[in-house]
Amino acid sequence: MTTAVAAPGHSYSPAQVTVLVDEHPHLGVECVLREPSIASSTHYRWRRAEREPCERVRRTWT
Repeated sequence: MTTAVAAPGHSYSPAQVTVLVDEHPHLGVECVLREPSIASSTHYRWRRAEREPCERVRRTWT
């Protein structure tokens, strides 16, 4: 298991945030994202975009 370290002021990609949250499910989304100052709603929006990509993204796949 890789442990991601949250550094304040660092810019995180959606993939990095997903890994960080997935590695610490026992802590909960809000707790894990508190240190890097990322709103839990942002995390949930990124997750939804993974499951349900927008029309523009779907068009680039074809």
